[in-house]
Amino acid sequence: GFGRTDKLPLVKDVNVLVKFLADFLVTQNIVRASFIGNSLGGGLVLAFALEHPGMVEKLVLVDNAGMGRDVIPDFKFCSLPLVGELFLRPSRKSTEKLWEKLVYDPSMVTPEMKDLGYRYISSAGAKKTFLATTRAGINLFGQKDKLTRQLLAGLKDLKAPVLILWGTDDRIIPVAHARIALKKIPGARLELFEKCGHVPMLEYPDKFNKLVLDFLAGS
Repeated sequence: GFGRTDKLPLVKDVNVLVKFLADFLVTQNIVRASFIGNSLGGGLVLAFALEHPGMVEKLVLVDNAGMGRDVIPDFKFCSLPLVGELFLRPSRKSTEKLWEKLVYDPSMVTPEMKDLGYRYISSAGAKKTFLATTRAGINLFGQKDKLTRQLLAGLKDLKAPVLILWGTDDRIIPVAHARIALKKIPGARLELFEKCGHVPMLEYPDKFNKLVLDFLAGS
């Protein structure tokens, strides 16, 4: 439902997204792969790895969801009926404010990036899909307790090698969650990005790409 992808039917359970990923791999005849997930995507690939361990080669988790309840208040507001519809009102100004929360240094966000973000969130069906997906994983108290407890309980059983990448100044999901993941995932490795927000792949692309490619190429 993000970007230019088709807007999914209203999602009420994140397991629908895990199944969607599994079904996609089947249609592409992909038996086993490595996965990189940022934010919600990180929580989804973790859940996927626990449910389909034989299909996962390696995992790269980037400022991922699912390690605790803490999350930026904006998403809590979006989870509330009616309040979310009023709070999420796509405009160029609100898109610019979101970018300022996503990155450490707002000056890196170009006018083209702001315009692209606005066009995506204001496209047909995007707002409904975003709110539905948010509400599947977040409520007024933060990331849903049942979901985080399920993920945390299963981390000890992960067999795939895991690389955790996190911005030390993430305003969306706190860096403390990175250390929770490191502690609970057997053999995991953590790399922190100083003066970096929620999207290190955009803020420090060269460092990010090198870490990921070296990890995927390693034994």
